[in-house]
Amino acid sequence: MNDKIESISRRNFLKLLGSGVASVALLGGRKSYAKSPLTIGLQVEMTGGLATYGYWHLKSARAAIEKINEEGGIAGREVKLVYGDTETNPAVGSRVMNRLILREGADFVIGSQHSGVCLASVPLAKRFSVPYFPIGEATEITGPQGNKYVFRSNYSVKAHAKSGYRWVMDNLGTDWTVVYADYAMGQSAVTEWSSYLTAAGGKLVGKIPVPQGTDDFGPYLKKVDRGRTDVLVIILYGPDALACLRRTHEMGLTEGMKVFGNTGSVEALDVDFPGAEGLYSVTNYPRRSVDVPEELKSFDREFRASVGVGPDGRDPENGKIVDSSHYWVPWENVHFIRDAVSSCGWQGDRDMNRLIDSLAGIVVRGSTGHPQGSKYIRTLDHQGFHSQYIQQVQDGELSIVAQLPPEDGEYEPLSVL
Repeated sequence: MNDKIESISRRNFLKLLGSGVASVALLGGRKSYAKSPLTIGLQVEMTGGLATYGYWHLKSARAAIEKINEEGGIAGREVKLVYGDTETNPAVGSRVMNRLILREGADFVIGSQHSGVCLASVPLAKRFSVPYFPIGEATEITGPQGNKYVFRSNYSVKAHAKSGYRWVMDNLGTDWTVVYADYAMGQSAVTEWSSYLTAAGGKLVGKIPVPQGTDDFGPYLKKVDRGRTDVLVIILYGPDALACLRRTHEMGLTEGMKVFGNTGSVEALDVDFPGAEGLYSVTNYPRRSVDVPEELKSFDREFRASVGVGPDGRDPENGKIVDSSHYWVPWENVHFIRDAVSSCGWQGDRDMNRLIDSLAGIVVRGSTGHPQGSKYIRTLDHQGFHSQYIQQVQDGELSIVAQLPPEDGEYEPLSVL
């Protein structure tokens, strides 16, 4: 494997972007496919607690593949999408991975949002020598449990914490109580955020684990030490986050402390209710087009039009709210696959090492294929780094209040491939 990027500074990152390193030209206009289809698999949460994510991930992957096929496919080959419902369950998700590879013939697999599913699937990528692009954010995915076939273009929870902890300490408070989902993603997140907090001199007042699917958050929120807590950090997802925010407001916790949420805290949720007002959270991508940086607006328009997302962050046909922090990842991963295959001449297993070398250390600038913005995938552990944002619920809408650059999230690799 080459060693294009071991550690990258802001200056070197901008220099690489300026020189156009790792840029790959789009395939142009061919409509005929001389070879057998190239098959991309997708593990998707169509049911279960993360089904709101899965709805958008499937739309995103389909839109990317339709776009690329209209442009002539990948290296002249038509692209085919196969997918399976993980049911938001690691055991089911690993069986889906097996089926996509062994029955459906997936050449590449884009992974689940659920970190437990991803961790159960990472070994299968190695066993079957199939490149895997997980979306789940547990740090271990590109850490001790990673392998050379695994590439994550979106942030890990360690990168989120590394990038965001100082902003929270400087702007919201230094004494935290964390309420978190008691499974892989939540456990990883509470470890990372609290470790940076305490290393910087802050105080972790309490850690409160909550099972997924909890009906009443009252017994858990009663454990919050109101007198010692500046910031209540909520690391929950979907309906659980919604229920927790409502109960937090009902119990008066928002009157005496700031509330901060991780990337999943308000994903695909309507935030126009009293319990959400004032909530700060971290996101990978603005929900509303008005908050997208000016240099990315044209790419954002094309991306949203292709997937079916309005400027307000809703599906114009049914009003569903987008999971803005993650729905761009399947779209981008399809483009990463296209670029790597095209640049290295990959045709099958015999070309796998060249393909891996093409992805490891890749640097891209913002484009229609990468509407989230410029980023790089680190050679040493195949972890991606990109900008993230701090958002706040203001008058019932999510508004961006700060943007944090890719290098703010960079941390020492936990393992080297």
